[in-house]
Amino acid sequence: MMSTKTGGKSDGDFVDINTDEENPDVNNHDQLPSPEEYKAKMDDDAGIDSSRDVNNPQDGDEGHDLPTVDEYKNSMSFREQEGEPPKSRAGLYTFLCLVLLLIIVTAIAVPLALRNKGKGNSPDEANIGGGGSIGSSPDTSMTSTPIGLPTKAPSSSNLPRVERAVNYLAENGLALRENLYDPTTPQARATNWIVNDDAFQIEIPDNSKGNGGLRYSDTRFTERWSLAVLYYALGGEKWTYKLKFLQPIDHCEWYDRFLDPTGSIIKQGVTECQKFAPNFDANKVSRLEISNNNLDGNVPEEIQFFPYLQTWITPFNRNMTTTSSLDPFLKLGDSLSHLELQYCGIKGKIPEKN
Repeated sequence: MMSTKTGGKSDGDFVDINTDEENPDVNNHDQLPSPEEYKAKMDDDAGIDSSRDVNNPQDGDEGHDLPTVDEYKNSMSFREQEGEPPKSRAGLYTFLCLVLLLIIVTAIAVPLALRNKGKGNSPDEANIGGGGSIGSSPDTSMTSTPIGLPTKAPSSSNLPRVERAVNYLAENGLALRENLYDPTTPQARATNWIVNDDAFQIEIPDNSKGNGGLRYSDTRFTERWSLAVLYYALGGEKWTYKLKFLQPIDHCEWYDRFLDPTGSIIKQGVTECQKFAPNFDANKVSRLEISNNNLDGNVPEEIQFFPYLQTWITPFNRNMTTTSSLDPFLKLGDSLSHLELQYCGIKGKIPEKN
């Protein structure tokens, strides 16, 4: 404890002031002014600025206009108070992303599914639109293990057109299969034409249905194919007159009209077709006339598939020959009753009929 002396008192009057910081008198704070009193005193000393905002919260005025925290929260949540739930942009973005993802997956999956479905087509259908080409052997490759249970072999009517044509000709002895796959032969060229290029699209008979007890050569398909073989075998591309051969019309109309030296109208080509017993089902070739028309090559064996041919007239075609005398004509049998081959490159003896 330390004592000091102040002015205005006698030397013997001393005021005891507590300066012990370690033991302050806790009751002395009652003598300090209150905040209101202190503020009022400071205003009196400094003077009050009349332009000061009395509502400034820094002035300690409790009457300011700023909202309290609770009031601010209530004002921001007014939609919730009205019963309207808050909306989230994040949820909307998520929904839009899912929709976009679904569209992308669909755009990828659908073409793949269609492509895989299309892989089941046969090589002939893929290459030539269901027709096929002549000149190469069919694909016989197989997988090491079956990818499914064995199924019944497809019927002839379900095969591509080229396969049906080749099977019909080869299985019925009308042509050798190796000739049909050699693109240089008249047989292969005729098959390729009747399958792919002939817009007439004559029906190919179904072997499984038989031929009504008749020979398989006794069909209009065989007859049309044989005429095409004749055309290619005798250099049809270089004929003086095409005579409407290989046109997309009935082959009984493959002929043209001409004037002979006497002024008479004559026909050249397939000049006559008739209906024959026992079925009388359709017109069959009965007369063929191609005179002086630059026929060049060997008469093909396939003319034997004109089972109702009665008249053959092809004179003045000096480059027309055969590989073995008159054999192609002899195979026509008893149906052939008139044959003209003068001034051609064919030699042989016509046998006498019994």
